[in-house]
Amino acid sequence: MKFLRSELAFFLLLFLLILVLFHTAFGIGFFQDDYFFVHISRADTLGQFLNFFNPIRTYSFKPLASEVFYFLLRLFQFNTFLGHVVVFFVYFAGLYFLFESVKSVFKDSRLARLTVILYAVHFSHVFQLYWFATFQEVVVFTALSGSFLLYLRKRYIPSLVFFTAALLSKETATLYAPFLILYEIVRGRLLWPKKQVKILFVYVCLAGIFYLIFSYSLQYVTSLDNYKFQISNLKLFFNNAMWHFLWSLGVPNFMPDVMRSVFSPPLPEFQKYLKQPDFQLYLVTYLPYLGVLALYLLALLTVLKKKILNLIPLTLFCLTSFFLFLGPILFFPHKWMVRLMTPHIFVSLLLAYLLYEGIKKNEILKWVAYAVILFYIVSSFFGIKLHESSSVYLLENRFFTNVSNYMKTYKNTIIKKEGIYFVDNKKKIQEIYWGQSKKLKSSLWDQFFLSYYFPGKQMKAYYNFETKEIPKNVYVIQSEILLR
Repeated sequence: MKFLRSELAFFLLLFLLILVLFHTAFGIGFFQDDYFFVHISRADTLGQFLNFFNPIRTYSFKPLASEVFYFLLRLFQFNTFLGHVVVFFVYFAGLYFLFESVKSVFKDSRLARLTVILYAVHFSHVFQLYWFATFQEVVVFTALSGSFLLYLRKRYIPSLVFFTAALLSKETATLYAPFLILYEIVRGRLLWPKKQVKILFVYVCLAGIFYLIFSYSLQYVTSLDNYKFQISNLKLFFNNAMWHFLWSLGVPNFMPDVMRSVFSPPLPEFQKYLKQPDFQLYLVTYLPYLGVLALYLLALLTVLKKKILNLIPLTLFCLTSFFLFLGPILFFPHKWMVRLMTPHIFVSLLLAYLLYEGIKKNEILKWVAYAVILFYIVSSFFGIKLHESSSVYLLENRFFTNVSNYMKTYKNTIIKKEGIYFVDNKKKIQEIYWGQSKKLKSSLWDQFFLSYYFPGKQMKAYYNFETKEIPKNVYVIQSEILLR
């Protein structure tokens, strides 16, 4: 019994639960951005490896979570299973750092455990754990969690090292510096110790340096339609803020596509989702979860009465931190659940704190809180299944398997040609195979898949939807064969 109450047993059981819930991730291969990162991660000399960290580029500066990570995959001979082992190992480390951070701040290991459980099993992690291209989110979460833990323990040099690792993985890591200032303000310690101000200044300076580094490559990214800043568009800002928050509460990722407004009925397209078994199973568990949660919160507010004011500072801190880490993406037209990795920490913390208050208060609230937790985990299970399909990761992985098997079978013949031509079947309805060659160009990321299947070979890929005539000396592949 003593072992079962230990932190070692807790993490072993938690990690086992995570592996059961997200086990499908270990079968996911490469698609879309993966091929680009494979292409740019080749390094045969030390100079080429160091060039990964060159900020002068026309794509996002994320060398640690992109070039270095895919270089590691290359060393693994692109064994995707081992790649996912690395992803989950880093995720597990982040969960441990998060646990220790919450325990350090609140001086309560049970609250820390509940926070980590709620965070760890949330279905939104499908978008970060399954696709190698989104490993950047996992690295930022783990590196910032580690940095904050070391910051709390006053080990500032290693904390800054972790912060630097996060900055080398994604530009949103710069928001960690204002978060630390917010944390110190809430703790009431910022205004009196000069040493603390000096320490925070170092974090701000490091974030500022990397902001200047990011600014070069971001000018190319923000020139794209989906990533153009619309600072003056308050409607877009509030719409993005609302949907990201609703996603964190369990609303499915596709709901913005089928709703003009939360105050109006869903669009007719919503009916096709209602017919899907995965969505039906999710609703059967998610709606009862909302009902039990609402009942619990109402009972908690009734019991706390005047003490409810004590919850306001933590609530404001968690909500502010949630939107702070979303940062500039609230001004982008492009919405994506993948960006919840770090912000969702604070929703999990707030929910865990509210549940823990009831567990400590009385026997009835304790059992209602346990019911909320049970429904949360069960609905997360079905939410994971739903988002494995709605994220199209399973679909893309099917195409990856088809392409890999085909290229392996006919590689010796294909490499004798100067290119590959993906031809469409005009007799079949295009929509049956998602536009055939048009879809393949997206899944294979245009020319970049060639670096993965035919490394070192100078070839070119042609797609029927944009190249009508078959070029000379190319290998012709029926698009529909790869999209079945």
